[in-house]
Amino acid sequence: MDTFAALHGQHWESPRFGTDLSWVTPLSHRVGFKALAWQFRKMRVSLTERSDLSLPVEVHRMCEFVNQHDADLYRRWDQGPLTLIHGDTHLGNTFETTDGRAGLLDWQLVHRAPSMREVAYTLVWSVPTELRREHESHLISRYLEGLAASGVAKPPTYQEAWADYRFFAFDAWDSIAFGVAWPGMQSEETVTEGFRRANAAVADLKVADALRDYLH
Repeated sequence: MDTFAALHGQHWESPRFGTDLSWVTPLSHRVGFKALAWQFRKMRVSLTERSDLSLPVEVHRMCEFVNQHDADLYRRWDQGPLTLIHGDTHLGNTFETTDGRAGLLDWQLVHRAPSMREVAYTLVWSVPTELRREHESHLISRYLEGLAASGVAKPPTYQEAWADYRFFAFDAWDSIAFGVAWPGMQSEETVTEGFRRANAAVADLKVADALRDYLH
């Protein structure tokens, strides 16, 4: 959370997005975005039709809602405040420095987005379920404190951050579910455990309700 806050705070609504960082576009402007959205729709249908996965009811509700409204939901990526995000912050893309700080590897998915997308992406499937349940509120608070310490004059309130956390959980679920539908991109153990965690998070956070609240 400290690393995210430092990264996001440095680029929070940065004027550089109009100059040397103009290539860091929002998600919907990235090359291949429409094809990726189509693949995700296909994936959600495929996985919810598989009886062997025994998905929670909340996951079925979320997938159905997202497939009906994904164009409207993806517009959230274009709405501010926007910052530079890494884009693929699972634990396999992190490292620890000698002084105990966290670093990030593999920047090929960097783009401009609301910062809580990054937080949700990490907590939903990289953190063991019981640890997430116990610490997610504290970690989000710590992240917001880090934004303020990094110079963000008006960070999101906790309520705003929590709403975004629940909203962006659907994208985090998509990211690991992709490996279930099309194996081989990560180890089977990582995908299996990550998917289990993501399903639990979607159920815990009632993500379908959060998405519906956003649109209404």
